[in-house]
Amino acid sequence: MEKLQSWNATLWTYWDVLQGSSTAVNTKHAMEMRLIEYKVSMDKVGRMLQDHSRTQFVTVCIAEYLSVMETRRLMKELGEQHVRSGIVICNQLLPDLTREEQAAQAQRSDGEASASATDHPTDDNSNSARALRLINARSRIQQKYLAMLEETPDVRKIIKVELQDREITGRAGLGILCVLIVKIHVETQDKFNLRLARQDWNY
Repeated sequence: MEKLQSWNATLWTYWDVLQGSSTAVNTKHAMEMRLIEYKVSMDKVGRMLQDHSRTQFVTVCIAEYLSVMETRRLMKELGEQHVRSGIVICNQLLPDLTREEQAAQAQRSDGEASASATDHPTDDNSNSARALRLINARSRIQQKYLAMLEETPDVRKIIKVELQDREITGRAGLGILCVLIVKIHVETQDKFNLRLARQDWNY
């Protein structure tokens, strides 16, 4: 805001030189009043954001490098500005299907052995096995970045939301996502409260 006011003074100095009329003076006064009103509004928003009894900033990210790094930077800056934060919603997480992959591998081995015995090769489960390997590989990568997020001092709680089988759009979709987030939050609340008590955080 201070920068805007300093630029305003500089710009109107040049404008006065070019125009040299009372109209320019009136326009300058109107602009200054608009800037003052804008500053009052911004100060009000700033006070609201820093009011810990009314406002808490919830960050949404995905478990990838860039998103996690930006989330950590954002939460650090929020703390420096005295904005209450600490809750992160980590979206689009893939499930761990290691057991399903192992079962598919065993079934595939049995199928190959049966095909060899009957001299009729089969590849019915190859696509399923490949999909399971891909999901589990991506899940392990996500777990690595989740661990980075959990080690961030400013992060108090992570709400983990799995990737859904539909696109979350519209009022109905957001309602479903809201119910899911609240359900996860309630299920982990007791564990979260214990962690906060141990670390003496004011949640």
